[in-house]
Amino acid sequence: MPVVSPRSLGGAPWLLEDLAGRGVIDNARTTLQFMADGKVGGSGGCNHYSGKVTLKGTLITFTPMASTMMACAPPLMDQETRFFDALTKADTVSFDKTGALLIGVKGEAKPLLFRQEK
Repeated sequence: MPVVSPRSLGGAPWLLEDLAGRGVIDNARTTLQFMADGKVGGSGGCNHYSGKVTLKGTLITFTPMASTMMACAPPLMDQETRFFDALTKADTVSFDKTGALLIGVKGEAKPLLFRQEK
């Protein structure tokens, strides 16, 4: 399993492809970007957000995210709420053999799955 480090997570944003086994709304563009200073940010699909991340080996924790407060269609708002909730419950981080980023979530059978944008 490739080592997860802040350097391996940095660069281009990661695009959410699967929300703990529930898929994602097409064209929602939910992203996660890791910055060098321990901060994260991106788009929840409706609102922009930011927060902090801590990495220790294969363990990952996020602070609760601060976000803008725009309203979107109810299904998109529901997905964004589930995404932000999943980040606060994140506990493990790894890459699969294809290079996808997997973030395990306490209480969920499947992880969040991201692919880095080119």
